Amino acid sequence: MNQSFLSRVQLLYKSLKTSALDINGIMEAYEKNGFFVLKRQIYRDISYLENGFLPKGEVLIKNHLNNRKCDWFIQNVAQAEKLDADCLFYLLLAQWFMPQYFGSASRDFIIDEFQKYLSVQYDNALALKARNKIPVTNGIMNTNFLEKPLQSTDIEKFKELHWCIANNKRIKITDLKLDINRNFIQSLPVFFAPVRFIVHKGNIYIGGIGSCNKILILDFSEIKKFQIVNSKIKGKYDVKEHFHNEFIKRFGVAENIDDKVYDIQLEFQGSIAGHLSKMQIHPSQTFMQSGNVLSMKLRCGINRELMSWIMSWMCHVKIVAPQKLKEIHKYCHNKMKDDCNPTGNFSLFEDIFYR
Repeated sequence: MNQSFLSRVQLLYKSLKTSALDINGIMEAYEKNGFFVLKRQIYRDISYLENGFLPKGEVLIKNHLNNRKCDWFIQNVAQAEKLDADCLFYLLLAQWFMPQYFGSASRDFIIDEFQKYLSVQYDNALALKARNKIPVTNGIMNTNFLEKPLQSTDIEKFKELHWCIANNKRIKITDLKLDINRNFIQSLPVFFAPVRFIVHKGNIYIGGIGSCNKILILDFSEIKKFQIVNSKIKGKYDVKEHFHNEFIKRFGVAENIDDKVYDIQLEFQGSIAGHLSKMQIHPSQTFMQSGNVLSMKLRCGINRELMSWIMSWMCHVKIVAPQKLKEIHKYCHNKMKDDCNPTGNFSLFEDIFYR
């Protein structure tokens, strides 16, 4: 057994201890360290690693992502009960959707563990259930307001899209249901580079980069059919940073009416100040109490979701600035009054807001 072979296996061991890699990821790690071999040699290295190199108490896990690909990772199993990948995804989604189910200490632990789980894909995450006991109780209820039921096929779709995020892959969407976020998608197929999963108002969205480096935020359940494209995301800029910088220009997840960012000021009745000031609405939010009036300032774009949120407060809110937001609010209010007229015609939100 030559020194080069042992060095490769040692590198393979270190790589799979820190992240989950598919065959292409392993090849890239090899080449960065000066090892240039064929894929069939990598499979031999993996076999040797699994059968003759791993320390006691560690195991090589082969995770089948779909029929076309898989990845490998190393985990400690001595102290943990095994959980399959589907159970972990369900637990992750439960933490996202129902944070009130967890105590503060255990919730922080779970968040930290699953952040690691998502970034390194499964390394030691199978020990989570044994390390953290979550009490079962009948003293909790959930209205499930705005939530969408998860189907069994959603887990496989979640895995594939997560794999694309981790490996900087693009997808070609060939079937997209109603685009409720008002992305300006004219026709299919759409090439899309997923960057982040987003949990918003009880639903899962996936944000990423579309054509012309424009960000898109799609409802997870609305992506019906897609194909993984072999090419990686290309560009001289940091894709994740670009997405974040554009995302904070939005209120929620809906498409803005234009490319401008507005200084928005709202005033609320003091009776709801205590409730509203504790809400996380937007990263730019600031509050100031003056007598019986709570002033809220935001810096973001104007979109349908902002308008619907303002209208949900009915007569308890006043738009101070900008003038553009006042005009849109007045137009939408008058249009809704017209639609309530027995002789009026019903209008879709695209006709009202994006005029």
